[in-house]
Amino acid sequence: MKAVILTGGVGKRLRPLTYSIPKPLVTVGDKAIIECVIQQLKKHNIDDLILATGYLSALVEDHCKDGKQWGVKISYQHEEKALGTAGPLSLLKEKLKSERHFVLMNGDIVTNIDFSHLIRHHISQQNALTIVSKNFEWQCPFGVIQMSKNNVVEIEEKPTTSYKISCGIYLLDSLCLQYIPKDLHFTVPDLVKALVKGNHRVGAFMTSDYWKGVETIEDLEEILKIIEKKDFFNTPLEVITFQYDQRVTSE
Repeated sequence: MKAVILTGGVGKRLRPLTYSIPKPLVTVGDKAIIECVIQQLKKHNIDDLILATGYLSALVEDHCKDGKQWGVKISYQHEEKALGTAGPLSLLKEKLKSERHFVLMNGDIVTNIDFSHLIRHHISQQNALTIVSKNFEWQCPFGVIQMSKNNVVEIEEKPTTSYKISCGIYLLDSLCLQYIPKDLHFTVPDLVKALVKGNHRVGAFMTSDYWKGVETIEDLEEILKIIEKKDFFNTPLEVITFQYDQRVTSE
């Protein structure tokens, strides 16, 4: 199976690190983030990878080369201008049109998600697009005032709100490609709207696996603490398969 990995972002929130290197080449432990992404995909036989490049693309290509060092095949598609999270697929329609399904994901994610489970879920639900999602809680740092007209009726101290968030990992059917305009900025939210309008099924795959989108220095510090406790990057494939089978039989 093919995967398109988005590596073209500028990574402003990780400056000064990203002044000289693109965010996917920032290291966690002894690996660049992009290596963590590639290693997790390969565990699940997703080994034909297309890197959509932009900012400092030459450094990405020099580091990843053709992928043989990791046992995968890597090719590249450079975007001359920012096309958003789905727009780069408009440049890849010929390469992807024969694929029944393919992965699209951000190149700044550290995760041990079970891609095999995601694929099974996508096929069983007959989705055109499946969005990997997690539950996320945000605590307001302030007391929140509830009012009736001009009167305060209650103060709720630092309330917590729960959300289902997109993890920046998607499984797409090839029919999605017909909804992506050529050479225009187009995001996954734009694609979702277009698919829903076209009466195609868009689903969510809820995961409890570890996931972190690397946005800040604090995110890198959290990841380092996690990988010191649990080496999920090097979990053997047979263990992942066993975990997947257990979850399937329990559903």
